[in-house]
Amino acid sequence: MLSTKAYRARSVRRAVERRRLIIIAAAAVIAAAIVFLLVIKPHFLSEKGKAKRHVKHKSTVPAAGKTRAAKPSAPPKPRLTGIVDTDIVNYAAYLVSRGVRRVRYTVWSFGGPHDLMRGYAIAEAAYKLNMLLAEKKIPLRIQVDTVFMRTDGNKFLSTLIKAYREGRGPDIVAVTPQQLAVLADNGYIMDLTRRLKAYEARELRDYYKSLLEAGRIRGKAYGIPCEADTWLLYWSATATKCLSARMGESVQAKLKLGVERAEITWSSIYDYMRLAVADNCASWGLLYSEGGEYEHIALFVYAFGGRLFDPSKGKLVFEPSAIREWLRFEWRLARENLMPSDIMKWYTDSQLYPAVLSDETMLWIGSVRDWIIWQKKPYYWDARRGLERPLTSTELKQKFYYTLFPAGSRDKKPLVLANPILWAISNTAGRQNPSYKELRDIYETIALILLLKANDPEISALHSIISFKLPPREKTARLLGSRKWPTRATALHAGLSNELKERMNRILAENKHDAWFLAEISPMLKHAKTPPPHPLYKKYMKILAISLANVLQNKLKPEEAVNYAEQLIRKDSQLYKNTIVLR
Repeated sequence: MLSTKAYRARSVRRAVERRRLIIIAAAAVIAAAIVFLLVIKPHFLSEKGKAKRHVKHKSTVPAAGKTRAAKPSAPPKPRLTGIVDTDIVNYAAYLVSRGVRRVRYTVWSFGGPHDLMRGYAIAEAAYKLNMLLAEKKIPLRIQVDTVFMRTDGNKFLSTLIKAYREGRGPDIVAVTPQQLAVLADNGYIMDLTRRLKAYEARELRDYYKSLLEAGRIRGKAYGIPCEADTWLLYWSATATKCLSARMGESVQAKLKLGVERAEITWSSIYDYMRLAVADNCASWGLLYSEGGEYEHIALFVYAFGGRLFDPSKGKLVFEPSAIREWLRFEWRLARENLMPSDIMKWYTDSQLYPAVLSDETMLWIGSVRDWIIWQKKPYYWDARRGLERPLTSTELKQKFYYTLFPAGSRDKKPLVLANPILWAISNTAGRQNPSYKELRDIYETIALILLLKANDPEISALHSIISFKLPPREKTARLLGSRKWPTRATALHAGLSNELKERMNRILAENKHDAWFLAEISPMLKHAKTPPPHPLYKKYMKILAISLANVLQNKLKPEEAVNYAEQLIRKDSQLYKNTIVLR
C-alpha cells in the first residue's frame, strides 16, 4: 500500500491533470466559437439572404416534393407595331406563353370558279405566317378552314345572316359593300378602325384610297378590300381610226390624256359618235349592258357631278340636277339613233357582245372582266372562216383602246367605277379557340393580321390573275407588270386538294398572259368611285333604270323622268327614309 505521503502526491498530480484538461477543453470551445463567429456564421447568413431573395421570385408552379421550380415570366400583352410580320411574332409568342399552340379560323366566301381566291388567299396567308413562326421557333400554328359557296350574293347574304343568328357564323367573310353595310348595321362584324390606324403609315400606304373608303360605314372601317371588278370605256380601234381619217387628225393619239385631263368629255364624244355613225365608221355610237348593279347609271351620275351617297349620314342621295343632265344626254343619243332605244332589253351574250366585237360599235361601257370573257366564249363572228369564235389577247389588243369614263363636262372629273369585294371580321372571331373570353383581343388582332397578309403582293397577284379583277394595292399592280409573280397555283400551300389546285392552275394558265392588262388598268383606280355601301342601293338604282327606260323609248321627257323617279322613291317608305332628296 502507498504511504500517506505518496498517496497525497498522486492526488495532487491527478488534480493538476484535470485542471489542464479542463483548460484545454475550454480553450477548444472558445476557439470553435471564434471560428463560428468569424467564418461560418457570416457565410451562413449570406447564403440565407440569397435564398430569401431567390424565393421572392420563385414560380408558383410546384416542382418535385415540397419545393417550387422557377420559370421565365410571361411576356406582357403585345401592342401593334404596324409591321405585319413583327406583329404576328409578338402576338403568337404571347399566346404560346399562355399555353395556346393552335389558333383556328373559318372563312366564308361566294361567287363563281374564278372567285376561289376570296377564301384561299387567307389560307395561303396563314401558311406564310406559320412558316415565319417556325423560323422564329415559336410553336404556334394558325389553321384556316374555308367554305366557298357557288351562289349569288343575295342567297349568300341570307345564308350568312341565318348562320350568325344561330351562332355558327364564320370568323371572316368576303362580301360586297352593300352586304358589308347589312352586317355592320346588325352588329355581326367588328369595327376595325382602331387597329387599322396602326397600319396606316406603312402597310396601308399603297392601297387605293377609294377601295379602302368602300370598307367604311359612317366613318368607321369594317372591311379591307381584296379585289375590284372595274368599269371603264372601251373604244373600237377600227371606228376610232376611221373617225380620225374623216376628221384629218389622230383621235386615238390624244384619247388617254385627253380623257384624263377632262379635255375630251361626253360633250365632245357626242360629236365623235355623230360623225362616226354618219360616215359609216360604226353602226352604233354607244352600247352598254344593264348589268346586275346598273353600273352604267352610276358612272353617268358621277360623271355629271352627282352624288349617290352621303357617308356622314349613311343615306342614299337623289340629286335631280345630275340625274337630269345624264337623262338628257341618253335621250339625245336614242333620238339620233346613236344607241338603241330598247338597249335595256338587249341580251349581253347574244346581242351586245357580238355587236361590240364585230366593230359595229364605237364605244362600249364594260368591265375589266370583259377582256378575259371575250377570250373564253365565241362571241366574235369570223366572216373569213364562217364561224363564231373567241378572240385572242393579241387580237383584243389590236381591236380596242381603253380609257377612264369621261367627265360630263370640262368642270367635272373622269372616273372608273370599282365594285370591290371586302374582307370583314366577325364580332365573335376566334370564339372556338382556348380561353376565348380572356384572349379575345389577341384572336381578333391575329384575324386582322391574316387579312393584311392575304394582300401580300405575291398572294394578291395570283388572286388578281385568277379572278381577273384589279388588286387593291399599287405594289401588286407593279408586280403584275413585272411578270415576276408565281406562275402556278402550286405556289399556294393552303392545303388545297389536287383537284382544286388543277382547276386553279387551268384558270391561271388561261389568264396569266393578260396580267399586263391588269397592271395597265390598275392605275385608273386612283380615279375610282365605288357604289354606295347601303343595303337599299340596288332598289334605288332599279328606280333610276325604270326612269331611263322610259326616257330612251321616249315615253317620258328627261324632266318628267326625274319627277317620276322621285315619286317612286317617296312611295317606298323605307327607301324614302334612307334617301336624301335634294332640290
